[in-house]
Amino acid sequence: MNKQKVLTMSILLLAFTYVKGQDRIITTQKDTIFCKIVSISLNYIRYEQKDDNRTTVENSIPLKQVYEYSFGLRSQESYPLSPKREQTTTSFPVSSNAKQSGKKQSSEPFHRWRIGFQGGGSYLINSLASSREAMKNLGLSPRDQANEYYKRLRSGISGGGDVYYLFTKSFGAGVKYSFFTSSVEMSYTAIDNNSDNSIYYYVSEKERFYLNYVGPSAFFRQWIGGNHQFSLNGELSVGCIFYRDKAQFDPYQYVFTNPETNKKQYNVLREKNTFSGTFQLSFEYYPVSWISVGAGGGIYPSVFRSLNISDNDMASSKENLGKGHYLDLSRIDYFLGVRFYF
Repeated sequence: MNKQKVLTMSILLLAFTYVKGQDRIITTQKDTIFCKIVSISLNYIRYEQKDDNRTTVENSIPLKQVYEYSFGLRSQESYPLSPKREQTTTSFPVSSNAKQSGKKQSSEPFHRWRIGFQGGGSYLINSLASSREAMKNLGLSPRDQANEYYKRLRSGISGGGDVYYLFTKSFGAGVKYSFFTSSVEMSYTAIDNNSDNSIYYYVSEKERFYLNYVGPSAFFRQWIGGNHQFSLNGELSVGCIFYRDKAQFDPYQYVFTNPETNKKQYNVLREKNTFSGTFQLSFEYYPVSWISVGAGGGIYPSVFRSLNISDNDMASSKENLGKGHYLDLSRIDYFLGVRFYF
């Protein structure tokens, strides 16, 4: 019986000595972090902790979020920065605006909201072969003008923004918006084969189309290094994309005839929306904890199986695109961005 008492007291004494031997940080929210304090600067306290695999992990906490910190009972060898730590536990008050005490946790506070803006360029993955061939059938002279026309449409500019709420330092959820626009203005020669003799006409056309995307999104972040200045971020979203394409012809030159109404078409508008999504990767640098700048890229798959078409006479119709002739406007984005955290 005496041996059991001695053993129990020894275990309690060792546990008490271990806890007392640790440094301690108390946040302004009354959360307690047991750790080993490595360094104290004007803005941060850097400390070390053991994770579940008993691996030492270094973290930091802004000094403005610290209520008080203290050093435990350890030998001088455990304090490479200051030999004065070889003393009994001493508390150092940092902030006097502490609120009501809450549950003790081992996690440090972090910014919960993330708002970002980005802009750059885009490129359509699909060659728009079916549209190009349809334009060639108009009898463009020379025929490579159709290739040049759609080559210009495949490159454009993109931009957008997003808002996320972070549940942890590495995961959040929110909403994402992006847009892509491209345009071309070109004059070419077309052939009218409806008459007995082929007649050449001079055509001037201006076309601009837009893709607008919006949808819920998830955010993932992987820190690079222990000082939280660099990270690799991923964003995964599923939503809806809206397509709008407007072609305008010079009414004082040759314009095409709508085969259904047999009327001239000075303006042609194509519209449609469909389900889409995006996956983005970005590399970010944090000069301070509340802002980051970075660069990245993403992909937006989008395929349209039908289009709503209207002209200058407000005549509208729905065109079902056959299999193998779907309008594929999937694209790749590359961008620079800035993010704000609060």
